[in-house]
Amino acid sequence: MTESSIYANLTTIYVVLKGLFNFKKSEMRQTSFTLSEILEQLNGTKKRTYHACGLLNEVGIICVEEKNEEAERALVSFLDSTEPGFRAISFCFLYTDEEMQKKHHEVLAEFRTKPENQTVNQDIDIML
Repeated sequence: MTESSIYANLTTIYVVLKGLFNFKKSEMRQTSFTLSEILEQLNGTKKRTYHACGLLNEVGIICVEEKNEEAERALVSFLDSTEPGFRAISFCFLYTDEEMQKKHHEVLAEFRTKPENQTVNQDIDIML
């Protein structure tokens, strides 16, 4: 994933996160996939039929809007992804929800200190 595609994904995240405060759930979701179907596609156990960052945005929306614990666990696990965009999207959703930010404070703080996340951190700082 290139830096420009990471920035594009972060821009999408920013729009989604801002939209969570202004739109109904049915207006925010971009697919009708269940959380299980989304996670199967993201984890490679099912053929991906939608772009990965869009699917991860769906996980974030489900997590924030529905306070879904499985979606929350998935976001935390994606902080260790090899894909910088996955790490950035997951961090943004976990960080912008006050309850989740408090719950995962240590994990989010550790994320910020890892050398492999420095470029991602710069992009996150721009968006947050």
